[in-house]
Amino acid sequence: GRRVVVVCAIGRPERFVEQVAATGAVIAGQALLRDHAVYDAAALRGIARLAREAKAESLVTTDKDWSKLRRVASRFEVPWVR
Repeated sequence: GRRVVVVCAIGRPERFVEQVAATGAVIAGQALLRDHAVYDAAALRGIARLAREAKAESLVTTDKDWSKLRRVASRFEVPWVR
């Protein structure tokens, strides 16, 4: 029942969103980037803004994307889950 924002840059992101929803999480927002997208400064600002506006309790991402995001995870106001 936690409010989450799903963040990923994978092919077929809808499947990942469905998997997250199946855990009982409330999908409060989605930042779905194209497959292999780079998480540049603008993308990170957008994700942070989306999390604030959605009143997210956490950000959920894939293991693949976590390898790109873990270096900046501490900059976010809410925790990351993978």
